[in-house]
Amino acid sequence: MSIKQVYLDGSPFERGLYYGRECASEIHAGMENYRRMFRNARGFTWEQAQAFAAKLLPFLEGKYDVYLNEMKGIAEGADVSFEDILALNCRTEILYSGEDSGKNGPDECSAFSAVYPAASADAALAGQTWDYTVAQRDAMVLVRLPKEGNIPARLFFTEAGMIGGIGVNAAGLSLTLNALETKGASLGVPLRIRMRSVLDQSSINNAYVEATSMPIPFASNLIITHKSGVSV
Repeated sequence: MSIKQVYLDGSPFERGLYYGRECASEIHAGMENYRRMFRNARGFTWEQAQAFAAKLLPFLEGKYDVYLNEMKGIAEGADVSFEDILALNCRTEILYSGEDSGKNGPDECSAFSAVYPAASADAALAGQTWDYTVAQRDAMVLVRLPKEGNIPARLFFTEAGMIGGIGVNAAGLSLTLNALETKGASLGVPLRIRMRSVLDQSSINNAYVEATSMPIPFASNLIITHKSGVSV
């Protein structure tokens, strides 16, 4: 399979606009897949999924306005609504958090981090499998973002329309993930937003703070590895 690559530059809205235009077909395909998955897993209509995502919006406003503006640009570029893109970025919480999610919990990915001297003499290693639905394989993208002030250049693998994923940055950080099953979770900062915020950091300390920012509505195992041989 081939994976579309997009290089995003400019203001948050401008890079979102380009992302949405370049990946419009993948975004629309992903929305159709999630319409089906939300219905089958939770009995949610698309409108109910949007309403669920809207409950998470207050946790993003202010601190994460940059990401919200990016999502607004994606929506315009792909000719969909902001609510559509928000629902995609909250898909983990929509599918897997709540009292009734246990019967439809995710099959976790496999992720690892190996730091030297166990890994090798001069490298820290990190990687993972992305074990998820085959339906989304044609909706995957590789996103590249340039350096922005103190934010290092980033590269991450994600589903079209989403602004965060697993990846690496030019400060020597990598992020891998295992999703976990959650019952009775509260509302909070969506997983995809936290993942993007981790890769926007230039130190492992700051990345750890972002990964553990409260409140967290969905349990996950985020592995942050630094090229110096440190992993958390």
